[in-house]
Amino acid sequence: MSRYLTPSKVSVLALIWLYSTSWSPRAEYNGFELVSYYDILSFVISLIVPGASPTAPGWAALQLSDFERILRAGRRASWPGQNAWDVFLQKIWQDFTCLDDLHSFFKILPFDVFAPTAEERIQKELDHELNKRPKIRENPISRRNSPVGLFVRRACLEFTRLQFDDTIKLWESFVSYRAPTEAAVRKRHPELMSLNRADPLMLHSSLDGYLSHQTNVQEGASNEDVERLLEYQIEQLQKYGNRVPEEMKRQFQAMVSPGISVPSLSHFVNFFDAWRAGDYTSAFDNLHRYFDYTMSIRDKTYYQYALLHMAVLQADFGCFGEAYAAMQETIATARENQDMSCLNFSLSWLYHLSKAYPGQMKAAGYREVIGSEREGLEFLESKARDDKMWSLLSSTLLSQTKLRLSNGDSISQALEHLYESSHLNLHHELASVTGAQMLMLSSVLSRLGLSEPAKQQAMVLKVCHGRSSPVEENLRATCRLAYMAAQAGKYTRAMDLLDGMTPEVNRVLKFYQYLTTYSGILKLKQQLHHNNIVASSHLLSRLKAASPLDPELNLELALLEVDYLIRQQKLPTAFDLVEDLGVRLKDEGADVYQRIRVLSCKGKVFSRAGKPEMGFSVALRAANASLKARIMPAAWEAVGVLCNILVSLKEFAAAVKLLDGITPQALEGEDSMLCAELFATQADAHMGIAGNAESGTRERSRSLFEANRFLSRAMEWYERVEDLNGQLEMLAKQAIICRLRGDDTATSKKAAEYVHLHDRSIERMKEESGPDSSFTLLMPEKQKTTE
Repeated sequence: MSRYLTPSKVSVLALIWLYSTSWSPRAEYNGFELVSYYDILSFVISLIVPGASPTAPGWAALQLSDFERILRAGRRASWPGQNAWDVFLQKIWQDFTCLDDLHSFFKILPFDVFAPTAEERIQKELDHELNKRPKIRENPISRRNSPVGLFVRRACLEFTRLQFDDTIKLWESFVSYRAPTEAAVRKRHPELMSLNRADPLMLHSSLDGYLSHQTNVQEGASNEDVERLLEYQIEQLQKYGNRVPEEMKRQFQAMVSPGISVPSLSHFVNFFDAWRAGDYTSAFDNLHRYFDYTMSIRDKTYYQYALLHMAVLQADFGCFGEAYAAMQETIATARENQDMSCLNFSLSWLYHLSKAYPGQMKAAGYREVIGSEREGLEFLESKARDDKMWSLLSSTLLSQTKLRLSNGDSISQALEHLYESSHLNLHHELASVTGAQMLMLSSVLSRLGLSEPAKQQAMVLKVCHGRSSPVEENLRATCRLAYMAAQAGKYTRAMDLLDGMTPEVNRVLKFYQYLTTYSGILKLKQQLHHNNIVASSHLLSRLKAASPLDPELNLELALLEVDYLIRQQKLPTAFDLVEDLGVRLKDEGADVYQRIRVLSCKGKVFSRAGKPEMGFSVALRAANASLKARIMPAAWEAVGVLCNILVSLKEFAAAVKLLDGITPQALEGEDSMLCAELFATQADAHMGIAGNAESGTRERSRSLFEANRFLSRAMEWYERVEDLNGQLEMLAKQAIICRLRGDDTATSKKAAEYVHLHDRSIERMKEESGPDSSFTLLMPEKQKTTE
């Protein structure tokens, strides 16, 4: 494989020679008049000028059939039935009969294509063979500084630099490249075949039979083509975060034959591929190979980028101490070399790492000074604006949006940063940041309680921008859609979304682990609603062993573990877990949304433990913080817990007023479990009002009717999420109301429904666990109803 020349480029050079000497609109060649010279020029320019035509084949894919499609437009007036394609075949078979002809072609090519200079005219006079050639006038396309002229000059220069062994390989590749046209040449010009086989000096005469049986002769790509392919692969790997497809790997291996020096960029591609595959050792080795070679030939200019990639690699494999040390050295080196691009990216990455893994970074020695987060982001924003680094500026604006949401600041200011980032993405066509911006907007809408617009944002990202967005953002958008579907009780839809992810996700270790953990969390939530304790215990142990690093997954898993302990009536253990979780989130400076959810969970544990007085202040703090930060789903949950505590404190009227205010909004949030709990609490409040009323009064009857109505609504929402405990509890309370009304038939009917639902759940768990597996079904605790 040569550095630059390939058989396809030699064929294009032959086409340029024919056009310059014979096919010019001002020249004739043996009665031939060119008809489609514009098409030929367009074809040549599309090949030698990158990006001139998006439909043009690359050098590695260029075949003689592409030449035939263009050249059949020309006709030769004196020879009916002949066209420019026949003339081109005659050129590559008559003038390329041996290796010596290849040398002669490159020797005379500049003299025939370009207008001769004064020195070249003297050389022509001294060369007897060149004096026999007619004087060629200079054509517009053959100027030395034109694109075609630059291509010809470089080709001649690269040919003179070839070693003898590389020249022989180029000739062998060219012979194999033109071999498919042998039948056409034999039919129209049999004298050319005899000429080729009669020449005793050509190497092809001894190798023709050998080459015709070879299938592994490399003929399509040069070292430059391979490097361009590697650069494209690196661009895709960095942009989308996926791995190199297996088909592309096979094609690359076919282009690089044994014994050929592989460009150093291949080590960089192997580094990315091993990194995404989770092969830490191979990724580490390939990273060293690439940057050791790069720094040896570039005088250590790229030393900071080697450290930067090292830090990212270490962090991705959980080595945060090494990552932090490498990033600190990266920042120092970038400042020393005045590499602002590397410096800004390093600072931005360090900030994202500190927010994504606060506990691990704190253990590694990272310390945040009060106010430094906002100041650091403002510094990054100003530097990105000054240097016109629009991608970094858009990412920094998104970070500012996330910081304001995390601190519970003004939503309007967060939306201002978000819309400014969106404007940059549209104005500068930043497709790589568009996905992150849409995910952030979906998160903001979810916090405002606008579930449907948030879902549509994630769907638009997945459907419309999926191809131009990184794989990780597509994965997070799909997981968000699956989580919303699971909240609405559509577990099958949620699992179908996760199972329908592209194969690229399963081929990247980090994404595969995230997807598996998310799928396990949704299954654990479903099994908890089914009250299948055996399956829940198994899933919980597996998920805890995986120890997800993502803070959101970690919190969701911890809250599900608290729910699991509450269902098993292990309230002290659940309280200790919630207390430790709250302390850890406070030390890490976690998102205010996460801390509010933990406070609400703590209030729920107090309520279940029969200590509503202790849970009242906790629930009130959660409701106050969520309303102040405008996090509506957390506010609905906190107010629901507060109302449950008020019912326990026999403040029934206050609970009804609060629930009447938030229930219509909570219904728009499409959280079925939350809606069921709100309706159940409202039924308890009305039942308490009925208990305080005198027997036989109109107020008592109306309160019993309202309680029964809300129990029916709660039953519907519990059925959506398939929560067994909730359904059994609602049936039991409805039976009590029927008994209070004196309706024995309705009471017996509700009792029969209770037994049937209980038996059906047992049969379902037997089917899921197998006939020989043990299972546990927790019954809801006995409810105390105030009469």
